Amino acid sequence: MDDLKIKDLEKHLKEKQKISQLNLEPILNFPETQTLATNVSSKYLSIKNTGDSVREGDFLQLIYDNIIYFVLNQDEYSDLDQLSTPEIIKKMSRLLYLATSKFRKDPNSGEIGELILFLLLESQGITQIYSKMRIKTNRNMYVHGADAIHLEINGSKIIFHHGEAKMYNNFNNALTNAIESVESLHDGKMNIEFDLISKQIDKSKFDSYTEDLIKLLDPYTPDKESLHMAHPVFIGYDWSVLDDLSKRNGTSLSDYLSKEYSQAQADYSNKIIEKISQSKVKDKTFHFFIIPFKSVADFRKLFLEHI
Repeated sequence: MDDLKIKDLEKHLKEKQKISQLNLEPILNFPETQTLATNVSSKYLSIKNTGDSVREGDFLQLIYDNIIYFVLNQDEYSDLDQLSTPEIIKKMSRLLYLATSKFRKDPNSGEIGELILFLLLESQGITQIYSKMRIKTNRNMYVHGADAIHLEINGSKIIFHHGEAKMYNNFNNALTNAIESVESLHDGKMNIEFDLISKQIDKSKFDSYTEDLIKLLDPYTPDKESLHMAHPVFIGYDWSVLDDLSKRNGTSLSDYLSKEYSQAQADYSNKIIEKISQSKVKDKTFHFFIIPFKSVADFRKLFLEHI
């Protein structure tokens, strides 16, 4: 794909974009991205707070409100802006039912983490290629492979993102599992991922560019200079600081959490670099999105109750 067509594709995808960072900023703190190594970056996000608590409930509502964009194809919701208010309400109700009926009612399900990763990538202008959830034929079905399949246009680069989402009560365990999943992907499973993209790509979203993108994944395509790959990783974990917010001793909650989180980030960054450097995928590109929770198990439980 030549540079002009890549630029046209970038413009096309921006016009299709439903979620931006502006949509998430009322509830999430978006810091600057930290460069940990040439091929590794991290963004330490956090959920905003009231005067005395973290707004996890508001974050849950944000997730729920965008669920149809995660599960469904573009053509299933693209006409909402053209409908009258009664028609919108009726169609939204049907679409929400269709979308939520895809989620497993399993307290250990990782699907909410995949949904959060979707929101974070979309907010950065990185577009979902196809929805794993959409191809499920029943809510209890497992769909193996990467947790996120997205596309980014960066200058003359076309970057396929194969993402992982892990929500554990322990940061170290989540990190280890994420890196192992990426290793597994590169250990003979990437061709399966490419085949899924070719078969499941949302043609209603990519329109006339669909065949060009599929061609990039063809092993016999001669010119692939524009093709790149990255691994975004979302980690949600239990942060012990949130167990007792009274320890702030008169300091505003925002200042207290900001200070504590800032101090913890150096340790997290060191662990990320150490884990990647010891892995079989140390030469791959990684982008980490980190969010602490009071309890990921409780947050997952509330989400399942919500749907």
